Parts: sequence; structure tokens; C-alpha cells
Amino acid sequence: MEIADAKRLAKLRSWLEMVEARSASGLTVKTWCQKNGINIKTYYYRLKRVRLAALQEQGSADVYLPSREAPSPIFAELDLGSPASHLASGGCAATVRIGGIAIDVNNGADPALISVTLRMVRELC
Repeated sequence: MEIADAKRLAKLRSWLEMVEARSASGLTVKTWCQKNGINIKTYYYRLKRVRLAALQEQGSADVYLPSREAPSPIFAELDLGSPASHLASGGCAATVRIGGIAIDVNNGADPALISVTLRMVRELC
């Protein structure tokens, strides 16, 4: 065993004792850290290192550790057809919701009819 490995193991044992002491105390992490003069970020750093060491010892750390490499973006092509085909299809262009009422406005709807309908709904609501 190298000296660096021995130092690392000594630190991990010390940190494990710290984590066990906090757990046995029954206190929250925040309260325990305040009483023991340990920065809460330091506590969680050490807890993470202890857990990683335990996983590595079991040989399953690679299952739990996220990759350091950023995933590549994946692009998918969507075929929406041409805008003209949507206008010609007479499909729903928008849904207007006022109170508990929903009104579907189809492509090619008469603007005057939409205006009158919305005024009537506004008066009712």
C-alpha cells in the first residue's frame, strides 16, 4: 500500500466515524454540524466520499456514478407538412378558454362569427 492510499483510507475511516456519530446522535445534519463546528457542505462532501468508497469496495460504483461526459444532443426531424395543408384541412387552429367554457376556432373560421361568439361568452361569464 502506498502512503497516499494509506492517508486516503485514514481520512475515509475518520469521515465514516463522523457520519456514524451524526447518525447515532439523532440530530439533524444542520444541528449536529453546528454543535460540532463542521461546515454543512464539508459534512456532505465527506458523506459523499464515504458512500462512493463503499460502492467502489462492493464493485458497483460504476452503476451509481453518472458519467462525467455530457450527453450528445439528439435531434429528431418532425414532418409537419406545409402550412398551407393545415389551413386547407379546416383543423382546429386555436382553443379559447374563458371561465369553464372552451371554444375551438377552426382554420378559416369567419372573424365576425368569432368576435360575436367571444362577446356573448364574455357577457355570460
